[in-house]
Parts: sequence; C-alpha cells; structure tokens
Amino acid sequence: MGGKLSVPVEEGDPSVGLEGFRRSLGEFGTGVTVITTNVDGENFGITSNSFSSVSLEPPLVLWSIRRASQSFPAFEACSHFAVNVLASDQMGLSQHFAKSGHKKFEGVSWTPGNSNVPVLADVAASFECRRTKVYDGGDHVILLGCVEHYCRYDRQPLLFAKGRYAVAADHPETRVLSTADDLHSPLGLDEQLLLQTISKQDLAVVQRALSRVIADLS
Repeated sequence: MGGKLSVPVEEGDPSVGLEGFRRSLGEFGTGVTVITTNVDGENFGITSNSFSSVSLEPPLVLWSIRRASQSFPAFEACSHFAVNVLASDQMGLSQHFAKSGHKKFEGVSWTPGNSNVPVLADVAASFECRRTKVYDGGDHVILLGCVEHYCRYDRQPLLFAKGRYAVAADHPETRVLSTADDLHSPLGLDEQLLLQTISKQDLAVVQRALSRVIADLS
C-alpha cells in the first residue's frame, strides 16, 4: 500500500513468549473498574480492566475474572454484580481492590445498590447488572451481565495503558464530541470516543502520584 512498514519491537508465538505477549496486550488502553458483588451477606470486590460493553438493546456488558483469584468463588456464585468505573483521582482505590485479602471495604465509601451489591462513591460511572451468562475463557471466566441500573457522573475516568495509569485528554487533531448531531456523524459513537488520547503532561502527573501510592504500599 506504499510507505515503509514498521519493524516490530517484539513478536512471536504467545505460548513461547508470554511476557512479550503481555506487553503487546498492554498497548491497548482501557479504563479501570472495580467489580463488586454481595454473596450471603458478604461484600467482594476486585480491580479489573477487562470490562467492555456488548449491546445496547438489550443492555449487555461483560468482564472476565481469573480462575486463580481469591474472589473467583464469589463471582462464580453471584446473581448480580456492579461495575464501578473509577475516576482519575481513584488510583488508590484501584490499588486497594487489586490486593488479595478480606475486609476490602473497610474505610471505603459505598452504598448498597438495588440488588444489595456495593456501589462505590465518587466513581465516574456505575452499572448494576444481573448476571446472565458465564463462558469459559481459558484461565479466566467471562461474565455477561444485563444492566438494570446505571449512573454517570461529571468526572474524568482513570485509564490504564502500557502497564501505567493515565488520564484522558482530547487529541489535538480532533474536536470534542459536544452535540447530539455528532452522534450521527460518519464515525460511530464508539469510534469517536476512541479519538481521545493521553497528554504527556497529565500522564507525568499521574505517574508521580502512582509512585507515591506504590511507596505507601511498600
């Protein structure tokens, strides 16, 4: 198609080069969520960046959990779960729920949702879901949920890419999605939202804050 092809930094068979495969997956930037549930009166929560929308009609979302996770039995047994999309100032909350152990909700602000599932405070958005299907995903299990209630707040989301936390900024070559007419542009809504990237200045701020969080956890 013309032009010089890029030379890969690394490549290979994932079954042979697992670390390189993991780094390559990290090139795909995601949001950061804490998935919560309540089973037999006990709350459970886990940090995840595998969340994805599936369908608008019906309103379906999915995420995946590692079979080896201590929280796996709870999410395998749950009837409902909540997806808490973290805001840009909630890196500490992400680190907190990423750790193994019990009593994760001590000192964390939350309210019970419509199905008694914990909904975290000050998040960018939350989705309370009825678990509908479970699929085998190798060393993970994929959970499909039907959204029964959602909330969105005027907050910037926390992002994760290349193994680091990041924040969103409008790309200098695009305009902000601002009016209802934009939803009918040649680009689909999902594609328009992908036209956001990370500013180096904001990323540096987040990285310094993350370093302080890691130092506190050490």
